[in-house]
Amino acid sequence: MLFHSLKKYKKQFFLAVFLLLSLNISCIQAQDKTETKNENTTKVAYHFDFSNRVHHTAKVTVSIPTAPKGEPLKLRMSRSSAGRYALHEFAKNVYSVNAFDVNGNKLDVVRTSPYSWNVLKPSDNMKVEYTLFADYADGTYSGINTIQAHLNAPATYLLLDNFYDENFEEDASIRKNKEDKDAQTIKVTFSLPQNNSFKDNNDEKWTVATQLPQINDSTFYAPNYYYLLDSPVLIGNLFWSEWKEDNQNFRVALNKTGTPTTDKEATEYVEKIKKIVKEEIALFGEAPVFDYGTYTFLLNYQPTAHGDGMEHRNSTIITDVDKLDNNHLFTVAHEFIHAWNIERLRPQSLEPFDFSSTNMSSELWFGEGFTSYYTNLVMLRAGIIDETRYADLMNGMLNYVLTSPGHNFHSPAQMSQQAAFADAATANDPLSHYNTFITYYYYGGVMGLALDMEMRKRFDKSLDDYMQELWKQFGKTEKPYTMKDLERTLAEVVNDKEFAQNFFQKHIEGNELPDYNTLLNTVAMHFQLTQKGKVWFGKLGLDIDKKKTEKNATISNYMLYDSPFYNAGLEKGDVLVSIDDKLITSVNDYREILATLEKGKAVRVTYERFGKKNSVEVMPVQIPYRALVYLAENEPITTKEQVEEREDWLSTKQK
Repeated sequence: MLFHSLKKYKKQFFLAVFLLLSLNISCIQAQDKTETKNENTTKVAYHFDFSNRVHHTAKVTVSIPTAPKGEPLKLRMSRSSAGRYALHEFAKNVYSVNAFDVNGNKLDVVRTSPYSWNVLKPSDNMKVEYTLFADYADGTYSGINTIQAHLNAPATYLLLDNFYDENFEEDASIRKNKEDKDAQTIKVTFSLPQNNSFKDNNDEKWTVATQLPQINDSTFYAPNYYYLLDSPVLIGNLFWSEWKEDNQNFRVALNKTGTPTTDKEATEYVEKIKKIVKEEIALFGEAPVFDYGTYTFLLNYQPTAHGDGMEHRNSTIITDVDKLDNNHLFTVAHEFIHAWNIERLRPQSLEPFDFSSTNMSSELWFGEGFTSYYTNLVMLRAGIIDETRYADLMNGMLNYVLTSPGHNFHSPAQMSQQAAFADAATANDPLSHYNTFITYYYYGGVMGLALDMEMRKRFDKSLDDYMQELWKQFGKTEKPYTMKDLERTLAEVVNDKEFAQNFFQKHIEGNELPDYNTLLNTVAMHFQLTQKGKVWFGKLGLDIDKKKTEKNATISNYMLYDSPFYNAGLEKGDVLVSIDDKLITSVNDYREILATLEKGKAVRVTYERFGKKNSVEVMPVQIPYRALVYLAENEPITTKEQVEEREDWLSTKQK
């Protein structure tokens, strides 16, 4: 918005009056043109009233200057959310949908599906009102209470379906429509608490944090629905911090009410975020050019939040129930990497993102998995964690993937396609995921580790080189990539087409696991068994019924594929009676029996199913868990070059 000012000059009175009148007339004319332009470009305006926030509701009024002609006005809620890959029926929390013409007369509204409504005879300058219930603050849903309004856009806005494609250009997002990024197609106004009577605490004043460009303290705009639906909003008593890095502006907005945080604590926390920002810019070689010049970290750490983090094009929103904690910085690091990887370096399978259904992608092993690999590495490179903590984190990732049977059923590419059933999706019936699913975050993460080690071992290159080249070709240019593009670019970076083909065929589109001990030797590390010589029957949980005289030890988890108990035919719900006639009436009984088992020696297991006892011979196997160990120079399998390679891998990339 342009503001005009007048300069006073010491001239003759009549000349001063003449100039003043002339300038005023010019200002009025210019102002009228600006307002007319904005009014013409604004096709819908939302207004949020939080006066009933104590009951977790907002009253939303939608103003529609021009109604569709000769057809109903179609309204609908989104069914998915950017950054999530499963269906979420947001319409379940919208009610009291009403419409009124310019004179306040009520218009007929009919519900046409669980997530859509029609205004039968719409008119120009009409209004639609609805009530939003929101009490789950995380990256997917919205949460409203007396200390915040946390709004995830798809869970919040009732959309005008008639205009969704035609006027708001679902495909023409900011990514493809930069020349129109300042168009005020959609306006959003929030009624903020003012004066003590509206405040829950007299010393608190609510402010608004969002990636939406700002008109004034309470009004923002979006050029199209795509950008609106990608723009979360955090409103509350916020701590603000701003700085510049690589010619881009950065902001932190932290809700400091629910879990009280001093400005000193918040400032110290921001300093750690700055380290992460610097390290990740160094990783990719440059910061993205943010559409409105600013990237915003929306941090909502308060008692009613739920642990989560969600990436958006020019912001991230991160939630947790705790106050400031270094553990939250892992989420900060992960989500900010997404400003490159997945927001701009983006697979074709997510273009355009379908808010009415869900996109299936085969590349989440890269978009989410490689991001997970770098999350821990960046935290180490930035000096926030040490090498011991880094090894522990990678232990967890590697052990989870290598001991999970899911890799027998799905490759990383195929596992990415399972996101629709796993990414915060819910089901009442049991799933087979314990045997068939590995999260693509970790599956892709360990593939990132393997590729990094392969490139270092064979080509004097690293995964950093690969990420930077992908950024140049597809992220900076915002050209969506395919799986073949990822393979071709790898071949270009290492100058070896056969290697790239084999890696993708075996480990990405195939489910062959890399040899991590051989690969980690490249950086003087070893992945060794933690309980060598000790055996078991596989992961087992036992429920002990202490109320019965004869205490029953009931198996409480599904058996993992190819484990000794799985192959022997035992399953969840069976009562484990004895092993070699040693009764099991407690968890300690079972542990003591495990300690006596010998590798290569079968035992007789007696169990009860549906009231009938059965016995079976079972062969225990080596407990498979391993731990990463840093090897010192001059150890038998370690050279100076390997130690130097490790130092290069783990050290900061800032110049």
